[in-house]
Amino acid sequence: MIINLFFGFGVLLLPVLAFYLRHWRSLQLAASSWTFIFVIYYWLIPESPRWLITKERYGEAEIIIQRAAIVNKTKVPDAYNWEERVIICEPFRNIFVHRVLAIRTSIIYANWAVCSMNYYGLSLNATRLTGSVYVNTIIFALVEISSYLCSYFFLECTGRKVLHIIFMALTGVFCMLSPFPQIYGGSGFYWLTILLATVGKFGASGAYANIWLYSAELFPTVLRSCCMSSGSFFARIGGMIAPYVANFSSSLDRETAGIIPLIVFGVVSIIAGAFSYSLPETRDTVLPETIAEALALGRTPKYVQAKEKNVSPNPSKDSTSFPELAQAKERTESPSSKDSPKTAADAATTRSGTTI
Repeated sequence: MIINLFFGFGVLLLPVLAFYLRHWRSLQLAASSWTFIFVIYYWLIPESPRWLITKERYGEAEIIIQRAAIVNKTKVPDAYNWEERVIICEPFRNIFVHRVLAIRTSIIYANWAVCSMNYYGLSLNATRLTGSVYVNTIIFALVEISSYLCSYFFLECTGRKVLHIIFMALTGVFCMLSPFPQIYGGSGFYWLTILLATVGKFGASGAYANIWLYSAELFPTVLRSCCMSSGSFFARIGGMIAPYVANFSSSLDRETAGIIPLIVFGVVSIIAGAFSYSLPETRDTVLPETIAEALALGRTPKYVQAKEKNVSPNPSKDSTSFPELAQAKERTESPSSKDSPKTAADAATTRSGTTI
């Protein structure tokens, strides 16, 4: 969640640049010229050890894992058979073979699209709210930063699922309430409309930040990168729809044009948040590495572990309910692996609680 704060700082900087650079070409150049700095990341960010292992580039993977172990003040086993720890990659279509995973993935994709549409749509709709567009955008940016801070402190207390539903509900309820002050109170209550829309922006920003983490923990390791990129694809679809929703009432007067998009954003948020209720909670769970383990996530109490223990579940006792899980574990686990970390990457990062 900390990384999202820098995203919020960028949004906060945008109205300041727009105030001094009134032409859109100058603003576009000023905002995009910074991206050339990220070219140096090629030499700063290491490659994924898991990807290197699947490509049988074990020497490069071991160097990166050893560096991670030094940073995390832990050790990697001296003798390690990399060939036995290669996770077999599965085609992306396999996630839609199982009904449970297909429904779960569809709900995640829908939430990606709605979160993106609400986030960018509410940002664009700031120009149609009464008052200064620069002040409104700055207010929205400050609220966005506060939502990231709120997510950081409450994520472990409430869990991913509950916090996501709360954020989606906030967006839906307050966006749908935003038009009423102007409809029944007149232009003198425009400040109340902005206040309600600002709370809606708070929920949209928090939900958009939370969906990144929540999705990554729901999908299995063998397909996590594919599922995350495809989820981002649906988010881009929602972002493409956002300006049309924000501007489809442009032929109306300014006050009315700012009301209709808020209702649309509110309705879709309530619907997406309601569907999210059927998703499993991922807090204090062992993250799935295979499709079989993803099927078991949320369907058996064996997969809920105390955070302090940091141990893997024993699916052999659940072979009746999840035979495919037991078979997958029998193929990938050796008898000596019960008392040692599952992978060298896990051994290097166990103490810090992170996964490479």
